[in-house]
Amino acid sequence: MSFYEKNMEALKKHHPELVEMLESTVIGEDRVNLFYAGSGEPRILFKKDDGEEVFIHSADDPVKCANQAIELIGRLEKEGVIVLFGFGLGYLAEELLKVIKDGHIIMVYEATPALFKTALKVRDLSDLLDNEKVKIVLGEDADNFYVIHSNYHHIVNGRFLVVKHHQSVKLNEKAYDRFYKRLLEEKRAGDTGVGTAIALGKDF
Repeated sequence: MSFYEKNMEALKKHHPELVEMLESTVIGEDRVNLFYAGSGEPRILFKKDDGEEVFIHSADDPVKCANQAIELIGRLEKEGVIVLFGFGLGYLAEELLKVIKDGHIIMVYEATPALFKTALKVRDLSDLLDNEKVKIVLGEDADNFYVIHSNYHHIVNGRFLVVKHHQSVKLNEKAYDRFYKRLLEEKRAGDTGVGTAIALGKDF
């Protein structure tokens, strides 16, 4: 079984709504070039619609880079919602999953389905995708906020952290800006509904 087939089987368990989108996503041969970091892990060069090329992940060690980013975040609360903007090839999501507590949820927003599909093709991410703590939202116009709604008590108590994988975000910054604004709108709507003022979640 290929990485892609194994990953799609895992994805179907918790995110069957994404399968059709990914199956219909076409990755042009000139859009993605596969390379390998010094550590042996895959990394890619992704070409945007405007022709700009962006390297996704470190040339030395993507896993080490992900752990360094987590160290910069600092101590996490015992529970809460971590919103990861940009999936890349999944290194940061995998390392976050190793350090979060039982009460945490990781909500991944990836605006570029072609990048996510590429990740499924080049890495075994089945354990990550099969984990109930990981929720995934895909697409430029995605507006699925069920994770925020179902974990609103964390927002109320300030247990809400936004983490950006900047190279992935760079592929479609406008989409991430829109999604962030929608998050804030959802939060404000909830604030009004419960009649209380709530501090914004932390940003990294």
